Amino acid sequence: MGTNDTTEIVNVINLYALAVDTTRWDLFERVFTPDVEVNALPNGRWSDLPSLRQKWAEFHDPLDGSTHTFTNHHVVVSGRTARALSYVMVRLMRQMAQGENFYECGGWYDDQLVQTADGWRIKVRAYGSNWWRGNPAVGGNGFDPTLRPLRLAAAAGEIAPLKSFEAA
Repeated sequence: MGTNDTTEIVNVINLYALAVDTTRWDLFERVFTPDVEVNALPNGRWSDLPSLRQKWAEFHDPLDGSTHTFTNHHVVVSGRTARALSYVMVRLMRQMAQGENFYECGGWYDDQLVQTADGWRIKVRAYGSNWWRGNPAVGGNGFDPTLRPLRLAAAAGEIAPLKSFEAA
């Protein structure tokens, strides 16, 4: 446990970015558990891997491209479970008839991971956006750019890795 687990967890989080940006949805099996729960409100909640893969493909496949960049990883390992908070910068590109051809945002992921026989996998994921700019229409019909800032989620007690500091 410790450094090797942390490195493996960060690699899983970064593999998610590679899977999305290359639209290699088969890689999600190396990122998530089959019963993954994702809260990406206001755009939805999903509670199994097939539904998540389908929705992500529907959203990302029409794009001309995307870039997901993860930073500021904070990982807390406790036995065969872990919590990880990561910042993300996202840029989505699509040729649009009107408006800018990009949408970008800065946000965060709060992940609960479990160690499986095949390695670390994300079991529960929450997402929020701190800021955005560009054209939300790039995200397609029904995409909602409503903010869910990290500081507000933290103040509401929703960011589990912060509890590791409270316990110390």
